[in-house]
Amino acid sequence: MTDYQHGKTTNQINGAKTMTYQEAKKIIGNQPISAIKNMVEVLSWPVSKFLNTDKDNERLQAGKIVIERETSVSQQRQTMLNWYNKSHKW
Repeated sequence: MTDYQHGKTTNQINGAKTMTYQEAKKIIGNQPISAIKNMVEVLSWPVSKFLNTDKDNERLQAGKIVIERETSVSQQRQTMLNWYNKSHKW
């Protein structure tokens, strides 16, 4: 669930505490999106869910938030690039 208020994005996953994109990015750090996707996949495995600590669950939530935001921004950039290329034919 994404809620936009006052220019900030907040997310809530499975009733967990609300976390902003900035907080999520601070937890994840400056990692490539492929590494974040791998981390989320591993932390989501059934065995991992059983063994995850609270810190792991926080990283999982943060990873999902960052992936959601980065994917959205990437799609917006691609849409703008497609529009630009169509309207500026040489």
